[in-house]
Amino acid sequence: MKNEGWVLVMRKNSSRIKKNRLIEDPCCFTCRMDTEFILELHHIIPLGYGGDDIEDNTVLLCPNCHSYLHFMLSERSNKYFSDEDTVSDMVGEYIERAEVKLRFNYLFDMMAGNLEYIK
Repeated sequence: MKNEGWVLVMRKNSSRIKKNRLIEDPCCFTCRMDTEFILELHHIIPLGYGGDDIEDNTVLLCPNCHSYLHFMLSERSNKYFSDEDTVSDMVGEYIERAEVKLRFNYLFDMMAGNLEYIK
């Protein structure tokens, strides 16, 4: 069980899902780092916001990309970016490799298509 804000969330399948994802593609979804022993399971639609603990709602991310993604979605990022900045602007500020920018944008699009709280 994990407490996400005010919602108590049960993670039933995460271990199994992570094992399956590591077999399918043992790399970070965004930067393609292949250090599988440190990859983290990220829920595209967070469990605390009604997302399901299923494979279609998850990607593997390295700790750097996972932290960066959550930072970009947090209120703290407002100190660094204006309301006019797009996701591409925000990602481009710190990431130079074009293919990584594309994967981050794709992940943001998947999340934004399902969540109201993402800018």
